[in-house]
Order: sequence, then structure tokens, then C-alpha cells
Amino acid sequence: MKRSDITFKLEEAEFFLDLLKESYDCDPKCKFVLGAFLSAARSVIEYHDKYTGIGPSSDAEIKFLIDARNQDVHQEPPKTETTSGGRLANIVVLVKAGEEPPPEIVSGEKAGKTISNPQKIRWVFRDSTDAKFPLGSNPEVIAFCERQLCKLKTMVQKL
Repeated sequence: MKRSDITFKLEEAEFFLDLLKESYDCDPKCKFVLGAFLSAARSVIEYHDKYTGIGPSSDAEIKFLIDARNQDVHQEPPKTETTSGGRLANIVVLVKAGEEPPPEIVSGEKAGKTISNPQKIRWVFRDSTDAKFPLGSNPEVIAFCERQLCKLKTMVQKL
């Protein structure tokens, strides 16, 4: 194991985080890229641990990342939830993923308009049997991944 191997995996994780930000509003592409980010980030951690001989991190968020990656690879994609919205006569309408907006909004009966340009407003991890977020609140996916990448960069810089 060489330091350059760890750096390569760190660059891979950074690449997938950038792609994740670009694909934020594109389901299911963003979920594919999330899995790739989790795998690359997990590789950085694993390579780092082998290189340094240090055991697993005690950081609760890093443990969540590892659990989410293991769930993604071995069982099912990480549980996430989105909230989307659009504009309707200057009113923002929020609709949870998998739910339909009220019929009068869809048909345009309110102010004679339909929802335009629905966009993802919030995308969060949900707890699952194997990956429970440690601090009690489900983190926003992009912000969580950005924090983990910062931690990984710090780990690699200390080598």
C-alpha cells in the first residue's frame, strides 16, 4: 500500500462528490453516484487504516458512512428521502417523494396554473436497520458527503 494509492482514492471520492452535486436533481442518476461516492470514500478509509495500521475510526459520521456503503454494496441502496417543490402563483408547494400533490394543484384549478419546474429542495438520509445516523437527525446528503470528504482529506494530509 502506497500513499499515492490513498491519494488516488481520495481524488476518486472528490470526483464522485462533484458528480453528485451536478446530478442532484436527476433521479436515479444521483443515487447511482451516491453509491459510487460511498464506495470511494470507504476505500480511502480502508487504505488509510491498512497504511497506518490504525484501527477503525471512532467518528460517528464516518461509521455511518461505512454502514451506508456496506448496506449499498451488500443489501440495498441507502435509504434517502426527498422533498420537492415548484411554483404555483407565487406559492411554493412542497411534496414528499412518492406522494402526489393535491388534485386541485395538479389540474391547475388554483390560480389557473400547474406546478412548474418541480425541483428537489431537500435530500436526506433515512435511518435503516443497518445504517442509523448517530446524532438523531437525518443529514442532508450533499452536506454530509462534503463533511466526510473534508475529514478524509485531513486524514490523508496527516500521512
